[in-house]
Amino acid sequence: MYTVNKGIGKSAEFKGVKGSAIFVLLGIFFFNFVIFMILQIAGLQLILLLAIFFIIFGSSLGFLFWFVNKFGENGFEKYLASLKQDKKLRSIDSSCFRDLVQKK
Repeated sequence: MYTVNKGIGKSAEFKGVKGSAIFVLLGIFFFNFVIFMILQIAGLQLILLLAIFFIIFGSSLGFLFWFVNKFGENGFEKYLASLKQDKKLRSIDSSCFRDLVQKK
């Protein structure tokens, strides 16, 4: 039914979404399905329910394509790795910094 285009040495691509963004796309579908079910159980009218669904779904897809275009197909891994890195270099002992000072 749907094919995932993959050549030799190329990353997987599905409907223009490449690499790990496919898993994010699946997460978006699942998240919107859960929100739709919760709002339907809550008893919202169908017109309001569909409007909220399409607004959330459209904005999340727009963000996904913007993120992939800005950071590339491996942007999610790079972004998550940058969050785990230390922002500052910390040391209890200053002996490692003494050699860096230029002597006059």
